[in-house]
Amino acid sequence: MANVSHNDALLRQRIMQFYNDTRAFEQMVGVIIPTIFSIVIVIGVLGNALVILVALNRQMRNSTNTLIIGLTISDLMFLTLCVPFTAIDYAYPVWVLPTWTCNMINYLQHASAYFSVWTLTLMAADRFLAVCYPVESMTLRNPANTCIALIIVYTIILLSQIQVGKIHDVYNYTFVIENRSACSIVSIAKGEATVTEARIYFFSFNIFGYLLPLGITCILYYLMLKRLWYTPRPGNGSNNKAMTGSVRSRPETIRAKRKQIVTESSSLLLKSPMGASSNGITDTVSDSTPSSINKLNHRPTSSLVGRLRRNPREHRIAQRTRTCDEISST
Repeated sequence: MANVSHNDALLRQRIMQFYNDTRAFEQMVGVIIPTIFSIVIVIGVLGNALVILVALNRQMRNSTNTLIIGLTISDLMFLTLCVPFTAIDYAYPVWVLPTWTCNMINYLQHASAYFSVWTLTLMAADRFLAVCYPVESMTLRNPANTCIALIIVYTIILLSQIQVGKIHDVYNYTFVIENRSACSIVSIAKGEATVTEARIYFFSFNIFGYLLPLGITCILYYLMLKRLWYTPRPGNGSNNKAMTGSVRSRPETIRAKRKQIVTESSSLLLKSPMGASSNGITDTVSDSTPSSINKLNHRPTSSLVGRLRRNPREHRIAQRTRTCDEISST
């Protein structure tokens, strides 16, 4: 009998030691966690507010910035409506807030988490349309349609999370020698829920809040990378051969164009009155002596200069002919 009493005393002593250690740890956590959460709230609210101010600029109103605003709003909702109450829950061993706040906080926590995840999924879809269908999606990817998509997604999320808020409630329990309370799913905390019900809750949150949006995002980014990777680029395959052939044939093309310009300019010059005068001068030169030929070659006739001055078009044709002759000679 004395041995049993001694064992009970040792067990009670160990339990009280565990309780005291746990309370000391909880008090330390109750100071550290709210302090960290307060810093996160201040930085997060300021940063997201600045993002909204920048994104609301008229020059930056597009589908991507509209999605960023939606993501910022969901983050602000989480920072202002969920994080402070979670910090209070860490600071006290009992639920000090009204009972209805338990339902509201868990409802908003789940909704804001879904908001952030599915907004990121919409951003992936927006980038997919911009990369794979840049022209076809120009009318679809505008701020008005993006707002409609956000409203539809957010409405579905808000309606689907009503049941999550209902199943949460304040749960009272005893911890060693102390009465405590917490906000949780009462049926699961009391062990009254079946295994199937518990699995439905946890699996639905993991699938629709993590696996499904992650899978959609990965598929969209894979299709984008595939489109960018297999898009024909200059310098690859047959394009390279075509470019090489065009580069090799470029000098011949330039020479042919030069000859064509010279021929056309010469024909225009011959058809003009100046061409007739020059032909007359040439005939005269051919019948003259070599000394007269040299004089005509080095001294322009007054009639030719006068025609060039009186007719600017002929003057331009003559200048173009000389330029083409210089180019063809080079």
